[in-house]
Amino acid sequence: METKFQTSFIPKKPLPTVGVQGVNTGVPMHLRPSKTGSWLFNSAVFLFIVSLGIAAVLYSWKIVLLNNQNSYKQQLADLQKQFNTTLIQQLEVANMKIDDAKKILSTHIALSNIFDVIAKTTAANTRLLSMDVTTPLSTGTGSSASQNSSDINLTFSGSGTNLSAVAFQEQVLSELDKYGQNGIVKNPIISSPTVETDGSVSFSLVETIDPSNVIYMKGNSGATTNNK
Repeated sequence: METKFQTSFIPKKPLPTVGVQGVNTGVPMHLRPSKTGSWLFNSAVFLFIVSLGIAAVLYSWKIVLLNNQNSYKQQLADLQKQFNTTLIQQLEVANMKIDDAKKILSTHIALSNIFDVIAKTTAANTRLLSMDVTTPLSTGTGSSASQNSSDINLTFSGSGTNLSAVAFQEQVLSELDKYGQNGIVKNPIISSPTVETDGSVSFSLVETIDPSNVIYMKGNSGATTNNK
């Protein structure tokens, strides 16, 4: 008697469906790939690549700048070779000397310019016989010394033909603005008028002058220029 076997092609367990969304694929959840983790990884890789690119660009730019700097140094060295450095040094020394000379002249007092001021403030019938000068650099403490050490102090002994001449001289000194000397001659004072045996009158005159009005570089016209 023959034994008959029946073969069934129907699986005893249902086969898992693959690739269908929402269907159980039979793969455990802890083995399935995480979409969030994949996105973070891709972002990290992208940022890493971008940072490498930026670093490469910055490094390249640094190399370019260094090359340009070296090129400029070489060009400067080539230009320096075209000049006479010895002559340049000599000109620098000469320029320093000229600047020093200008500084000295700009503050140098020319006492000869004082006579131009005196001539404009002396009346016709009076004359000045002697003059004592105290400059800002002087250290005298006599009657010619001024409380303001920055002024030039002048002390004169003078003589007039008569008392009227001396009085007119005093009037001239009190109206210096009429003669263009206001602000140049300061504090003029006539004192000790004395009638001499010949009828003339001797007197003393004290006044001060601002040194800026008799600076050497202004020349003899310096005092006039200040009153225009």
